[in-house]
Amino acid sequence: MVSKNVIWKKNIYEVVNSNHPKSSTIDEFYDAVKQNVPLDEHDLTPPILRGKYVSGDLNWKRNIRNALQDEKDGLRLINIAKGTWSLPRELSEYEKIDEHKSWDIFYKNAKNYYSENKIFYSWIKKQKYSINSISHDSIEIERLDSNKSQKITSGQIKRAIQRLNAAGGSTGRRTLNYTVAIETALVELHPDLSWSKEGDFIHSRKKDSSPIMGFELDEHVNEMAEIFNPSSIETARKAVARSIMMRQGQPQFRSDLMDAYSGRCAITGTDAIQALEAAHIMPYAEGGINHVKNGMILRSDVHSLFDRGLLGVEPDDYSVIMSDVLTNTSYCDYESLRIRLPKEKVKRPSPKALWNHLETHDLLRFN
Repeated sequence: MVSKNVIWKKNIYEVVNSNHPKSSTIDEFYDAVKQNVPLDEHDLTPPILRGKYVSGDLNWKRNIRNALQDEKDGLRLINIAKGTWSLPRELSEYEKIDEHKSWDIFYKNAKNYYSENKIFYSWIKKQKYSINSISHDSIEIERLDSNKSQKITSGQIKRAIQRLNAAGGSTGRRTLNYTVAIETALVELHPDLSWSKEGDFIHSRKKDSSPIMGFELDEHVNEMAEIFNPSSIETARKAVARSIMMRQGQPQFRSDLMDAYSGRCAITGTDAIQALEAAHIMPYAEGGINHVKNGMILRSDVHSLFDRGLLGVEPDDYSVIMSDVLTNTSYCDYESLRIRLPKEKVKRPSPKALWNHLETHDLLRFN
């Protein structure tokens, strides 16, 4: 006989899969169960807590929430915000926060806060906290407004980072850990985490801040041409004919380039992720495809100059060529400089694409 838990999860995944790539709500799960599952007397009874019935709730709803929590713990579903669920999102290896190193980072920063007796605050209600004590596998947070403490363990930190990675680097508050003290300390003491401006979401600083971060992309994100050849652009474009696929290619394109260029601008060496962009050599709108050989990681201002044809890259020795418009500007420091290249030769910029860029913008006369 099939257990009720299996039945709950079957209905949950039917809803999730039908809505994907959009998220699903707890009410949709409730509606699906009410329509598809015969509920018995036990299901329709309020759960008992401390010997008393819990008013306003029923066992079958509590069991659905327990099933969701089980899938969340197994990283098979992600809890984006209160009552909102989705399938996990993929991150490149560069964008993932290292779950195994996170406790050491957290522990080190907690020791500094402890030695300095530093106070920190929750994002919305501004509740005050400090580090009360530290041991090898746990840290005690003191709630200064209530004189109560909260213990944080290495396992809790690891699970929180796993959940953030599974959520694609952005998730609502109270989803990494339901306890405000733990979640506040996690963001405060881990340098790769930050609050959104309104405090409703927690973001990974390593994740692209693209507006595409919203769980609205579907499952075809990796349908890109595997071999870049500027002479057969039209053939490559057919692989991404549908507009949704072309839109999805952008975050993956950036991730691939960030991996290839080790998170640094190819020309300036800048490693500030927020300032870095994925630059097409042959513009996407003019037939260029989202392939690592048709791109470079560039600082945003350098990307703008590259797109406007005020600088380019010589395809023989990968040195920077400048337009005379930039003469006597600070950008002249980069003229003739050899760009940073991916270690893997197969990921280096296409010489033919670079040559096309120089010809298109009449930069050859400045060589």
